[in-house]
Amino acid sequence: MKKAKAIISILTAAALLASLTGCSSGAEKSDPSSDSHISSPVSDSVDNSGGSGSSDIPSSSDNSDSAPEPQKPDGEPTFLTAPDGTPIYTSQITKYQDPGRRPDGTHEQYPLDTFSRETFSDLARCPEVVCEGFAYAFIPRFNVNVSEAPDKFTESFGIQEYSGEELPPSNEYFKINVGDKFGGLTVKSAESVFSYMNGFGIENAESIHGIYLSDAVIEYEGEVEMTGCIQVMRTEGYETEGNLWFYPDGGCVSKIPSARYGFDDGNRELGVFHYASSGFGAYGELNQIVLGNMYDYGNVDFDGLKPGDTFVRVKITIKDPVISGGGSCHGEPAAVEVLDR
Repeated sequence: MKKAKAIISILTAAALLASLTGCSSGAEKSDPSSDSHISSPVSDSVDNSGGSGSSDIPSSSDNSDSAPEPQKPDGEPTFLTAPDGTPIYTSQITKYQDPGRRPDGTHEQYPLDTFSRETFSDLARCPEVVCEGFAYAFIPRFNVNVSEAPDKFTESFGIQEYSGEELPPSNEYFKINVGDKFGGLTVKSAESVFSYMNGFGIENAESIHGIYLSDAVIEYEGEVEMTGCIQVMRTEGYETEGNLWFYPDGGCVSKIPSARYGFDDGNRELGVFHYASSGFGAYGELNQIVLGNMYDYGNVDFDGLKPGDTFVRVKITIKDPVISGGGSCHGEPAAVEVLDR
């Protein structure tokens, strides 16, 4: 069972992404009629400049006159549910597997017709249900990094820790499908993973929408331009010289719909939720993007960046980002421009 890792305080500032420097909200659903949103993505939140704004993602009400009713999947509804309580149907289950990976990275597969409440809750195996073709995502509401707002960070043992106001958790999700477009990004693949362990020990777990939703992988195809700050690592500890960590500005994070699933038994009314977390010099719901190693990209001009550069402000084009249900994001740099040092 995943637990929220931080105590979230009541937010006293209001606003969202639009007024932060250098980026505008770029999320754009290509075909809202293909699947209704789980709920309207966050329309009012916080940015560090104090302005207010709203997400570019249209809510389902924007298309109420023209959008047909979503077609019911084939098969029978199961006890697994999405964050809005919509049941997962048997026809949507594409894999039933052991959670452990073999040496070659694959999972042992179980016959789909063996899926049932009894086998799903077998603690000796703890099988996972995988649904390919869709995932449940949210638009990141807020992000701030040390180059954007140094007054909101305090150095402790060489690490820049966020010391500003924290963002409360949210249960706003929408369904994302293969082929959906968000600005310059197209969803290439998506999958949802359900695990009994997410609800193990929770009284009346199945009454909580999405309780067994444990992971997701969303692969995008295309490019997205962002501003923020970057670190180029030296060889220290587990880091390898040339590793790239990018921390996007707040006004950019809405360009990449993300996935993260938490559950706090003491806050049951939220059900499954996402939350902001701290990184090394950043705080938010998409606080860092791992970009591989600069020495692997011989065709990219890094505009003078070198190992040891810390929190250098850049404008960067990121290619083919990949999101996982733990909130992590990976991608490849396609172009880099240093804005200041």
